[in-house]
Amino acid sequence: MINKLNDLINKISDIKAGLENLSSKYENFTRFMIEKEHSDQILKQNFNFVADTTKNLSIDCSSLKSKITQQENILKQLLIPMLSDIIQMIIPQMSNLVDTEFHSSFKQNLDQYLNQIQQIRDGKYSVS
Repeated sequence: MINKLNDLINKISDIKAGLENLSSKYENFTRFMIEKEHSDQILKQNFNFVADTTKNLSIDCSSLKSKITQQENILKQLLIPMLSDIIQMIIPQMSNLVDTEFHSSFKQNLDQYLNQIQQIRDGKYSVS
């Protein structure tokens, strides 16, 4: 009978050690889950920050694209016609001069610029 009680006490001690081990694992698991939840919150905040930043960058890009288009239109409507008129005024005056090598190459360059300006105005030439 005493042997049975000793066996029972030993088994109860083993069960107690097993329960303490299980309790320790549960505490570690609980701590892990709390840390994971905190980490998930930080990750969610970072994701929201990246999403907001991406949205703001998209808005900024659209705004800049609009401004670039506006500047291109100003260039096409004001500066290109002005340059075209200036070149068209210079070319006839060059023809009145004696055709030397310098003047003819200068006239060719002016003609080339005039063609490029016409192509830009027509949208057929891209400035790169």
